[in-house]
Amino acid sequence: GGETMDKLEGYLEQLCSLHGTAYYDPVDIIQDMKALCFSGLQHDELGMSAALLFSSTAQHSLIQFLEPTRGSDKKLVEGREHCLVFVAELIEYLGAERIQEHVMAIKEAAVNVFRKDASNKTRTASFKALRALLSLDLQRLDAENLNIAALADIYLKEYTVGASKLSQTLKGEILGLLGLLCERYPEVMFEKVSRLLTMFIDILPRQFKSRKPDMQIIAGAFTALNSLLVHFSGDFLAVPGHVQQLFKYMCLGLNIPPELKRYAIPISCLKLLTTHAVLFKEYLTEAGERIFILLTKLCKHQNPDVSRSAFRAMDAFLNQVSNELMSDARSTASNQDTFRLFMKKFFEMMDSGTHTHVEDMSIAIRGFGRFAAPTAKYASTEDLQKVLSRLFHFSERFYQPDANTEETSAHMSSFIGAFANILMQLEHVDAVYLEHLERIVAAVFRYFPSLWPKQQLAHCYALSRLLLTLYTKQSSLKSLLSRVFFQGIAYTCARHEGEDGLLDGEERFARYLELWRNLLSPPRLDDFEVPEAQFEDMKRVIHGQFVEALMRILQKLDLSYDSALGEAA
Repeated sequence: GGETMDKLEGYLEQLCSLHGTAYYDPVDIIQDMKALCFSGLQHDELGMSAALLFSSTAQHSLIQFLEPTRGSDKKLVEGREHCLVFVAELIEYLGAERIQEHVMAIKEAAVNVFRKDASNKTRTASFKALRALLSLDLQRLDAENLNIAALADIYLKEYTVGASKLSQTLKGEILGLLGLLCERYPEVMFEKVSRLLTMFIDILPRQFKSRKPDMQIIAGAFTALNSLLVHFSGDFLAVPGHVQQLFKYMCLGLNIPPELKRYAIPISCLKLLTTHAVLFKEYLTEAGERIFILLTKLCKHQNPDVSRSAFRAMDAFLNQVSNELMSDARSTASNQDTFRLFMKKFFEMMDSGTHTHVEDMSIAIRGFGRFAAPTAKYASTEDLQKVLSRLFHFSERFYQPDANTEETSAHMSSFIGAFANILMQLEHVDAVYLEHLERIVAAVFRYFPSLWPKQQLAHCYALSRLLLTLYTKQSSLKSLLSRVFFQGIAYTCARHEGEDGLLDGEERFARYLELWRNLLSPPRLDDFEVPEAQFEDMKRVIHGQFVEALMRILQKLDLSYDSALGEAA
């Protein structure tokens, strides 16, 4: 332990002793520190390392190195930029508890760099550290301690008074930060909301009509509005025309011209749609086909960040349209037309998905799941059963033992969520459906350890939705669990030689434990309200089935003991 800390202290001393003519490259030293901090530290050393890294009084620390007066040599400036990115990563890695004592020092250092550093790149990097800090759950540090009001004033003044000296990237960053302050500290920012709202909204027509629009400023305005609307949508709705105007520019932002190589605008618009779809509900349904085509195109985009954001936006969009179809906001005839249009598109996509884009399939699956309630309303229970049977038949190739794990893991959580949504609309869960579900959940146990953390989480939420749904359908939950828990425990305890490449037995077992934790105590779902008493009763059913499965496993074990062999040993 002490050896690692000495090494870290050595790096900090090396870093802070640098000057313009130094032999060492600060970026190299920071890379070495990264390697040490993110993979060389023991759990009990993390708190001590935070004290070393972020001390504002020690002679050698990252805070000391960030002081702009250290010089404007190219290497040092580049070092400060990398250092700020490193600080942001450390904040996320170490978490609120270990960062708590050092928040003021980090905040002051980041603001200091923004105000005094000559390099735009370094000033831009200071926002990464500040954003990471403000995104932490800091219970002990309230707005007063952090002096949020003064912080907002510094950046607002810089944007309005010193704008001519700022690059468009810095302007975009300031907008995003002011929005984030409204989201995290609404009690302090409410006095400024009206002014900020007008400022953010006015940017959009001005920039979109400009012959040379500033991309970073547009993206910053969308990001800022996304944050501000979390607590202040009432202020936004109070002004007639605001929603229509924002919807118009959001759609423009989603339409990526072929020559666009940076995607900050479409990603910020997709996030806005994902978070605030309910604000645009009437427009989303009326312009349903146009938005669907736009989002489908973005789901297939070659940039993974765009594609991921588009799928989340597609979920929010389909959910909102489905809700509108279930409400009486429009005429029945209009709703039926919209319903038929979407169902036709989902079926076309599923049929073509096998030959063309795998994304088409994923969208179709989500669509059928989201449109379960409208199908029951505008078609019939028989139609819903047909959709379910077709989905089960279609999903079979994904849960075969020889299925492509990568392809399976990309779609299975969507399938499970869709099945749950459709089953919710049916009175009974037929035995044939339970057989399909058994094979699907068994497949999840088979490949779960090879999933990425985000995929694991998506599967856990989808399984929670399925368990909650089956709990409401007579003895369906018991029936399914009595079949799959036995297989699941067997998978968990089995030896897996050479599968999953780099996963060792301990790591594999740890991942299975995470799955069991989520099965035995399913995560709550925002859009699936269940009374506490029922939720607890469901957990009792799950625990009961788990104990029964364990007993069955124990009965099958050969626990006989040969005393002669024992003595020989």
